[in-house]
Amino acid sequence: MTEKILDVARLEKEVKRYCDLMQELHKANVSENKDFQRKYNGYYKMQRRSADFYRCYYEYLDRQKNNVGLTYEEVLRYIYEQTGRVEASFTSKLLASVNPNMPIIDSRVFEFLGFRLPYYYEKNRIEKIISLYEKLVYWYQSEDSNRFLDKFNEILPNAEISDTKKIDFILWLSR
Repeated sequence: MTEKILDVARLEKEVKRYCDLMQELHKANVSENKDFQRKYNGYYKMQRRSADFYRCYYEYLDRQKNNVGLTYEEVLRYIYEQTGRVEASFTSKLLASVNPNMPIIDSRVFEFLGFRLPYYYEKNRIEKIISLYEKLVYWYQSEDSNRFLDKFNEILPNAEISDTKKIDFILWLSR
């Protein structure tokens, strides 16, 4: 996967877009800032959710944005309790926005790793998702992920983002 040619200009643009978004996260009240929400929704492809979902999500993100000890399970269960929805991917996006050392559940990453989210009808779905997220975190910290980190550092050696985000970018942009 890393042998494919990456569009370096696109990588630079996406890293800047991410950095700008994360700076804005810490400057704004994101529960009220519609411009931030529009950018965040576009960046993370958060679409087709109710106004109540977005209100809950952004209020929680604003309250938690400085809580680097926040866990995936806490976010997942909070969103479920408030909305009745099990939002595995959006949970990981909120958590990764608060703590950039945490990975994001993404279809491309899951496809690469051979992971699959449990079906909606599966018993203990929340527990299975939490366990799968823990496996994802473990992979990001393993030697297997280093080749993606090395590839990123080869292309953009001075980028000031977490190693997790660097791996994310290579996985997302290597198609």
